[in-house]
Amino acid sequence: MKYLNGLTHEHSKIYRILLILLVLGTILWVTPREIKWEYSYSKGKPWRHNTLYAEFDYAILKSKAELQKDQKQLIETSPLFFYIDTAAQRAVRRNLKRNISENYEWISASAQKAFNDAIDEVLSTGIGKVPDSLSSFKDRPAKLVEGKSERVTDPQRWYSLQSAYDSLSNRIGFKQDSIELDARRQIAGILRETLLFNESLTNLVMKEGLHSIPRSLGKVNEGEKIVDKGELILDKTFQKIYSYESKLKEREQGNQSSILLLLGQVIFTMAAIIIIILALRFFSKEDYAQLNSFTLILVLFLLNHVLGNVSVSVASISIYALPFVVFAILLQTFFRPFISSFIYAMYIISVAKWAPNPLEFIWVELPVGILVIIWLTEMVRRSQLIFIIIATFITSGILYLASELMSGGNISEVHWSHFVWFGISAILAFLAIPLVFIVERLFGLVSSISLLELSDTNNRMLRELGELAPGTFQHSLQVANLSESCARLIGGNSLLMRTGALYHDIGKMENPKFFIENQIGANPHDDMSPEESASTIINHVVRGVELARKNRLPEAVIDFIRTHHGTTTTRYFLGKAQLKDPETPIHDFSYPGPKPFSKETAILMICDGVEAASRSLSDYSKPRLNDLVDDIIEYLLESGQLSNAPITLNEISKINNLLKQKLSSIYHGRIEYPGV
Repeated sequence: MKYLNGLTHEHSKIYRILLILLVLGTILWVTPREIKWEYSYSKGKPWRHNTLYAEFDYAILKSKAELQKDQKQLIETSPLFFYIDTAAQRAVRRNLKRNISENYEWISASAQKAFNDAIDEVLSTGIGKVPDSLSSFKDRPAKLVEGKSERVTDPQRWYSLQSAYDSLSNRIGFKQDSIELDARRQIAGILRETLLFNESLTNLVMKEGLHSIPRSLGKVNEGEKIVDKGELILDKTFQKIYSYESKLKEREQGNQSSILLLLGQVIFTMAAIIIIILALRFFSKEDYAQLNSFTLILVLFLLNHVLGNVSVSVASISIYALPFVVFAILLQTFFRPFISSFIYAMYIISVAKWAPNPLEFIWVELPVGILVIIWLTEMVRRSQLIFIIIATFITSGILYLASELMSGGNISEVHWSHFVWFGISAILAFLAIPLVFIVERLFGLVSSISLLELSDTNNRMLRELGELAPGTFQHSLQVANLSESCARLIGGNSLLMRTGALYHDIGKMENPKFFIENQIGANPHDDMSPEESASTIINHVVRGVELARKNRLPEAVIDFIRTHHGTTTTRYFLGKAQLKDPETPIHDFSYPGPKPFSKETAILMICDGVEAASRSLSDYSKPRLNDLVDDIIEYLLESGQLSNAPITLNEISKINNLLKQKLSSIYHGRIEYPGV
């Protein structure tokens, strides 16, 4: 959205109007079309309004708990239906009798009759069981459907496959064990369940029963008193009020035109938008003029409404679980405290209409948000944001507790579950951390402004660098110019590039004389061991990071300080040490890293190496400068210093050619002035 501020005056007017209409239309689209009752009340709290009388007859609805109790009772008493599988019954009878008569002709007629009687007795009783999935409902009554009639039955008296097998096997009475064993096996293979569970009929009867449960437990007549002013709202009174509210909304929804409801929502939402715009116009003209800022404020207003409607759309989510404090954090991050507080107040007021108790909602959320804005103005470290978010949980709890005590004066009536919602809200408030980054990327507000301020050479830290280490300052300026051109060439962030380059060597301010660009006369390294010299040189990266954090530079700038040498070595001092001891460990002469991990940090490493090395040349001919650039880039590639950066070989080639052109221009020959 960075192009927005480039619109002409007329185009910006059109844009503002279209944006307002888009935000208004979206809010109206997500806003539920329901009547909002004028009274607020809570169970266990006194009725704060005038005595309420019924304007019409209405039924007192059962509470959710009462309905659930009735439903549970019906489920526990609703019958399980079974039916006789006559085909299976006939097949079992026929196959068992045929098996005996055909395979065991030699048994006596009386034994065969006894076995047949046993078959008839088992099948008349039935073979079946209650499904395992309904074992927890084994006490429910059971009914057996036979044709169009049904009768009560007891599944405990039925035969199971095992008990039917045992009963029939005991009636065989064969004398020879082998014959009896064979007969038993054949019986087991023939038996099947004949009483089967009718799941569809069972569910149908249960569903009809649930629908037939009465939803009301009494009636209030027209003109009858519902609740007295100051009366404590207990369970029965609560249901009377709730039932009256529900019936009233139902009647008004049918009588009131949806157009009038929509008109009211349009007026309310538009009034809030106009007040916000007027506040910007008169109290924060710069933000009003900046279309990016104007857009951000209205987009946050829209998201605030979307978040507020979550509690309306999802009844199980309390409005106090929603992290409205995120908007306070975002507003303070990008705008001044006064205008942030005013706009946040409008945000909260505009969504309070959806809260069960609007006044209590405003009392809790508004002070918390304003306190966050105040705390953020004093924030000097990112870690303090964690403390601020924890403080929002504590403050919300205290304000809610105060509101409850003022309403009822009895701590036993406090809804302690609200503190769980406050905790959830505090946890969700951590979303502000990534959202700040997202908003920076989307709207280009903080990143561009902050980097422009930091890249100003009149900035305090850069002035100190120029005074304490003038050679390093000139080197940083030259590197910044080269890096910025390279970043533009390959589509990098040139402003971030320039800022990072200006600060990459601030660690040299502590001991400037140990760096050759600042030396005049004697070199202190002549009296030091290679290890000491290397440690001093490497330490400028560590000290640079410490100085940057001490002066609250952005992490994006600190990344340039940490990575501009990657994990390379101080090759000069390493070479001196290895002349004395070839076994000298390399890690004592290596920078701590990390390696560059972005295009911009990779560009800085290349330009820093090229610019520093070019100052040591005695021959500034074009071939020599070209060889220098090639050697530096080849070394960085071969040593893997650019392996973590998302930069292509094609882009590195472009940078190579540009640096050769720049160095040729910087070190071009000049004519000799007469008399000089």
